[in-house]
Amino acid sequence: MNRPTITRRALLSGAAATRAAAAARAQQAGRPGPPHEVVFQVSDADPAKSALALSNVRNVQTDLGRDKAAVEIVARESTMRNRQVSRDDMLPRIGCVEAGVVHPMKRRREGCAYIRP
Repeated sequence: MNRPTITRRALLSGAAATRAAAAARAQQAGRPGPPHEVVFQVSDADPAKSALALSNVRNVQTDLGRDKAAVEIVARESTMRNRQVSRDDMLPRIGCVEAGVVHPMKRRREGCAYIRP
């Protein structure tokens, strides 16, 4: 079994959100966080959709500027459990959320845009 492929699929089954820890650090430092926040949800293992979502994230950062749209990538813990992937298998900067459906809902309530490629 190829661990990187499973990890990549679990990762891309999560949501890529332009919010990130950078926004939290900026607010703690007294600076406003990125003004543009959007959630890109990828909930299947289709590599083409994953690539499209990542391309969209790049386009947002290119068009708005990296300082105006930070990126956080999260994986669903339920997907990780189903695929027998642990947090230790993930890249260090990948966050985890319990429910992949609830995370975008919470982010939308906070004012984030929602895109599902």
